[in-house]
Amino acid sequence: MNAYKEAIWNRGDAREIMREARRRFRVLMRDSEFEHTPDPHVALASTHYSLVKRYKKFDPRAIWHAWRAAKHANAAANLDAVSHYKNITPDQADVLSTILTKVPKPLGGSLSRARSIARVALHRAEEMLPHTYAFLILRLAEIDLALGFAKGVVLDKYIRAKSLKESVLSEEDKVMAKRQWCRIASAIGLFYIDILEEDVGRYADDRITCEGEELLVEALRLSREVLDGRQLSRDQELKILIELRNRGIKESDLASWTKPDDWEPETE
Repeated sequence: MNAYKEAIWNRGDAREIMREARRRFRVLMRDSEFEHTPDPHVALASTHYSLVKRYKKFDPRAIWHAWRAAKHANAAANLDAVSHYKNITPDQADVLSTILTKVPKPLGGSLSRARSIARVALHRAEEMLPHTYAFLILRLAEIDLALGFAKGVVLDKYIRAKSLKESVLSEEDKVMAKRQWCRIASAIGLFYIDILEEDVGRYADDRITCEGEELLVEALRLSREVLDGRQLSRDQELKILIELRNRGIKESDLASWTKPDDWEPETE
């Protein structure tokens, strides 16, 4: 993996990351092969969105990055709207549906557009890696929950994504496979915990709670693995800890929590 992507995964300097992202955007826009494709906008949208959670929710920098991410996500989607998003690659669909789901509507987000993009992409399972397929299932589940679908139907999608663990970890790029499963496991774990705050009938039981906590423990352990002298994903570790803190959960409260024998937390 190149230094630019490593900087994103491990919280490199935000200004340097954006400087490189803009340079790459300009190069692609000057290339006749890419200037009328979603590629330049998807790449820049992805970088903007990756920086959003470095800041507190209402920090002007978070709002600005979210707005710019949605702006470029919509620009990319507009280029392929006529073909009903059939020319957007599965990886691009993952990026665009995530941004348009997560960014609030006043800043350019759109649940309906995100759902359309994800649904079209899921019909092309043979074209994508298992982690991309899992992310698109999770995105559709998140959107369906926001749109008021039955929670049982939504939970079934999370269970389906969880069943892909072996396939994800078997991907050729083992470092990226672990990073992606870390993201998937944390998303499912947080959902399993969150659904117990509401009336979900047969799903509200201790088994779901334990599974959710175990998945979060697993995600934290993965994020903290050290490979070739580098932490697997400092960025993902901090995102998980922030999500737990927002829910009033301490890391030590998680079921089965034990610190890795060789783990030493980084100092800021």
